Amino acid sequence: DMRSSLCQWFLCAIIALATCEPFVIDYPSSSYDDLLSRLGRTRFPDELEDMKGNWSMGIPLDMMKDIVSYWKDDYDWNKQKDYLNSFEHGKIMIDGLNIHYMRVVARTRSSSHNNYPQALLALHGWPGSFYEFHKISRFIADPSLVGLDPSLSMDIICPSVPGFGFSDAPKKSGYHTRKIGGIMVKLMKELGYKKYLVHGGDFGSVIAPAVANIDRQHCIGMHVTGVYTPPIRGSSFWTVVELAKLYVAPRFFFSEIEIERMMPILKYAAHDLGYVIQQSQQPQTVSYGLTDSPAGLAGWIVEKYASWVESKQPQEVLSIIGRDDLITTLMIYWMNANIVSSTRLYYEEAHANLDAPEFVVQPVAGCLIKDVFVPPRRWVESYYNIT
Repeated sequence: DMRSSLCQWFLCAIIALATCEPFVIDYPSSSYDDLLSRLGRTRFPDELEDMKGNWSMGIPLDMMKDIVSYWKDDYDWNKQKDYLNSFEHGKIMIDGLNIHYMRVVARTRSSSHNNYPQALLALHGWPGSFYEFHKISRFIADPSLVGLDPSLSMDIICPSVPGFGFSDAPKKSGYHTRKIGGIMVKLMKELGYKKYLVHGGDFGSVIAPAVANIDRQHCIGMHVTGVYTPPIRGSSFWTVVELAKLYVAPRFFFSEIEIERMMPILKYAAHDLGYVIQQSQQPQTVSYGLTDSPAGLAGWIVEKYASWVESKQPQEVLSIIGRDDLITTLMIYWMNANIVSSTRLYYEEAHANLDAPEFVVQPVAGCLIKDVFVPPRRWVESYYNIT
């Protein structure tokens, strides 16, 4: 009944308050002054005369100069910092790591939806952060903003994955996506949630199934925007068979729409896979330049966003995502000096030697249409209970 539901929620809130440390985003002015000094002293490389404005070698020189100039002279960090702090932030110590999260609390809590989840756990990937959910979070917490029933509201919890954002970076190896999934489960337990959903994008799409499998009692559903698994769960032989079908005679074994959705991976592998190889093999090497040079960091990260935006003109990334949003993402990496700990996740995953993931029994939904690889439904159904 309504009284028991309210009592349960109040008890969860008391538990969360007892374990959570409020957090305010702030840095000494000297750190920001150092950033501006480095931006002002950027030493730019040259560019081939016949390649001006051409993206085939990476971000054109003029665009990089524009980004650095805007970051140094026009970007308002204090304004963005105040906006970030308009959200609730907290930290909780889990397995020796201080884990940061951003939370937006639901507008209403209806007793008529006893089976409705209390919260959505939203998990980011690389080169993202908790910040990528700042716009949608208010709609999750208050569906009436988009014309939906306000009783469908739920809290949204947006953590910084270990090694990202304002969470501690692991000091030893072994922090692959499944271990991080266990940390996220403990986070939701510490916050007092008895029933929640999990969403993941990019690496979050790999962490989310770990959360669902570890916490089947409390995680009641999953949504992902990517499926990054071999074709057939738990069978190397049938995985090879499926890949052979795709390579030898795709039009005989796959529909036109399946082929169309899988083909972008070929372009991705040919033109956009370099960062994955580097970060999976030697993340420490590239981190020296990215940690020391804000322009280097911007080039490494913005180039990836430019290759992923839904546009044939990569330079439109500045208007599609927005200059301030892009640079706030850069600020979160720069001010925490954690580009190296974030890229290590690629190395950890590549060297984890994990068994095939368990089948996710909870209802699963996904929005994969714009991903670089959209596998056939039958492949996905060997891993997830697709609804």
